[in-house]
Amino acid sequence: MRRTLTALAALATVTPAFAAPPAVAPPPQQLLAQADEIDLGSVDGEEETLQALDGAIIEEESWSMGAAIGLSLIPGGGFGLMYADKPGAAGLTFALAAAGYGLGAAYMLGAFDESTSQRCRFGDSSVDMNECDAAYDPEHPLNKEIDPRTGDYYFRAKDQYAYVTTGENFDGQTTGLIIMGATYATTTLLGAVWSGTAVHRHNDDVRKRVESTASIRPLLGYTGSRGYFGVGLDF
Repeated sequence: MRRTLTALAALATVTPAFAAPPAVAPPPQQLLAQADEIDLGSVDGEEETLQALDGAIIEEESWSMGAAIGLSLIPGGGFGLMYADKPGAAGLTFALAAAGYGLGAAYMLGAFDESTSQRCRFGDSSVDMNECDAAYDPEHPLNKEIDPRTGDYYFRAKDQYAYVTTGENFDGQTTGLIIMGATYATTTLLGAVWSGTAVHRHNDDVRKRVESTASIRPLLGYTGSRGYFGVGLDF
């Protein structure tokens, strides 16, 4: 909607060729346009009111930076981007969050847990644990029997047998918590920065658009006996 706010800056009296007394002067042939809704008494007042109207429009059409950042704190990190009308970016953030939380949960549930185990090794080969037991345990039934691999008694061949430990003890709960915490921090920061940038750009565009619609133009007129000039504010 375009309105014209007009202030009378000066009034100049022009004497026609045949002057007439003011009481019998002809009626004005052109009237100064008056504001339909706002009665402004001075140019300064008009400028202040225009600024107030611009501010109200900007406030109405602007997005909330606090809302965008606050929504980004919800696990997933993409709700602030949805508020900022960035569904594609929100989907990417949600996907990263799902992957991170899923991996963290898998570690916490023990999907990657490990424990050590013992094996019996003869030379470079793994053999049955019973072979090492026979070589090292004097009470083992085979301890004093002939070892077919060495041709000697098991108790004499114990230097060729060895217990070895394989694997490692690993509990994934701590790692899972770290992954989930890092996922929350990363997706929250990403969502907050991304949505905050989008809100800032939107609000800046609103401000520029609203402020660019205001303009000042001179107004000149002549009533037949009097001339006037003023200032028009268009927005």
